[in-house]
Amino acid sequence: MPSSQLAFSDLPKLLFGSVGPFWYRGFFEASEGRYPLATDEDIDRVLGFYGADVVVVGHTGVEHVTTLRGGRVIGVDVPYEDLYSLEGLLWEAGRFYRVTGAG
Repeated sequence: MPSSQLAFSDLPKLLFGSVGPFWYRGFFEASEGRYPLATDEDIDRVLGFYGADVVVVGHTGVEHVTTLRGGRVIGVDVPYEDLYSLEGLLWEAGRFYRVTGAG
């Protein structure tokens, strides 16, 4: 598909739009006129649709990698100043771990 068609097709609008999976912030906060705060039922539907237990979300800042919404949402967009303030999320053997720049 030519990029001109891709740029204006429905799929990129869905993916990259404010309510698409790459930019949607409703797991954390509401945005008046754009989207409401996701309810527990909304989160259950998303997780159920994908057969998942947890959704990992970036692009909405959190102080530390942290679980939210009863452990069903993990926020990973952590600010950093230097190597020691870095944080990330490790998924190993079916478990999640918060890792830091200090090891």
